[in-house]
Amino acid sequence: MRPDKQKQMMAYLTRPAKQLVETGQLKFASDLAKPVDKFEVQQIKLFNDFNTRNPRADGGRIGFQEGTSPMARFGNKAYLSRKDSPNIVKLKKLLNNLKPGDNFSISKLAKKSGATRKTISQYLKKDYPQLGLGTGKESQVKGLASRTVDKGNIEYKNLLKKGYLEDYKNKIKDVRSTAQKNLSNKALAKKYFPNLSDVAAIGRIERANARIRKEFPDLTYKKAKPQASSIKRAGFEKEAKKFASEADLKDFKLIDQGKKNINKFFKNNPDAINNTAFGRNIKNMMAIRIGQDGNFYSRVMPNEYYLKKAKEGKLFDVFDMKAVKSGSKFVRVPYNINLTPGQFNSAFIEGQVNKLFTKGINADSVKNLNNFLVDKNIRVELPNVGYMGAKPDVAVTAGTKEGTRTFPRIVETLKKMEAPTNILKNFIDIAPLPGPFKFIKKFAEGGLSGGDKSGPPPERGPNPQGLLSLMKRGMKI
Repeated sequence: MRPDKQKQMMAYLTRPAKQLVETGQLKFASDLAKPVDKFEVQQIKLFNDFNTRNPRADGGRIGFQEGTSPMARFGNKAYLSRKDSPNIVKLKKLLNNLKPGDNFSISKLAKKSGATRKTISQYLKKDYPQLGLGTGKESQVKGLASRTVDKGNIEYKNLLKKGYLEDYKNKIKDVRSTAQKNLSNKALAKKYFPNLSDVAAIGRIERANARIRKEFPDLTYKKAKPQASSIKRAGFEKEAKKFASEADLKDFKLIDQGKKNINKFFKNNPDAINNTAFGRNIKNMMAIRIGQDGNFYSRVMPNEYYLKKAKEGKLFDVFDMKAVKSGSKFVRVPYNINLTPGQFNSAFIEGQVNKLFTKGINADSVKNLNNFLVDKNIRVELPNVGYMGAKPDVAVTAGTKEGTRTFPRIVETLKKMEAPTNILKNFIDIAPLPGPFKFIKKFAEGGLSGGDKSGPPPERGPNPQGLLSLMKRGMKI
């Protein structure tokens, strides 16, 4: 190539960029048009649409674990505005139709709504307080899944559908007459609850009877004819009084009046049966039962049941160590008297333990029962076993004041039940005064525990050695 041509070529190739830009021969990448990519355009549109729809696009937690309370997490406003799952929507519709006292079960609610039992339990406790359910105990949450608020009401209505009301009307005409013997509670229990045990079935019949008496107060109830066993017992009591001294009979009246005072206390303060230690221990004794296998269990009733019993003023009763029906001549003396809740005497000892031990004895059940009776300071004679429970003691002593009487065994039994001082006073230093059976009750100094042997010896009692550390006498001033 000629030198002049080569120079011209090199000048062209090495010309300045500015000149190339100005002439349009050179362009920067930023000035070039971006090629169209269909996929990239779709991506951008998707993100833009999502950000528009999503209320939490700026961050924060999305959603929460199903089953927890939305009210507690987000407050009223967020709870009301939250979009519920279809299951929760169904559940809320079912729950909103419930009213206080209505029957329902979590199992049925779960089946109808599709919500879990745990979710339903939490909704019930937090958002439906009018139903009166528990507030957080794990046992209550589990219990809700298998029971109804008023299961007895369902049973009662079912009984009425089956014609139970007519049976009941026939029963109350005269429950002791020969013609109506087949309508005893036990017979009705077998008829309407053939698959349940006698104890459970009879309990349901008794609850149904109570509802009928409440809902049909106009039904006439003829006074039942005395049972042959009641007539026989009255004869034994009358005969036993002939062998009791005048002092024995006076002491028995004092004990009986003390029992009435306790019942009057609960009649005037019925809530004490549920909210005091004394009341709760009484309930425990009323609830204890023994099965055919000799094992112990508790038949605990709702608080309303015990409240009703307290209002009736019949919680406590005299409980004979040796049964009156035994025909013994010495049953109306202080030594033969315990004082316990009446239901413990009739339902547990007489209704179950006596019958069970008559058939035979089980070593383990005998041992367990003996430990229980010792713990409650109760002594009783049972079939095939003899005397069980507390050791022999002195039932009555002269009080710390002249002419007064104290009943240490009963006081000790009441102490085991955590009875307050005003209850114990009914059996410490009491004396009948002239007039309509009035009393002076003064709490003995030093109480009734310990082993102080000072003071006068007991006037009566099977043990000449005194109270065996049961009594600490107050000092005379």
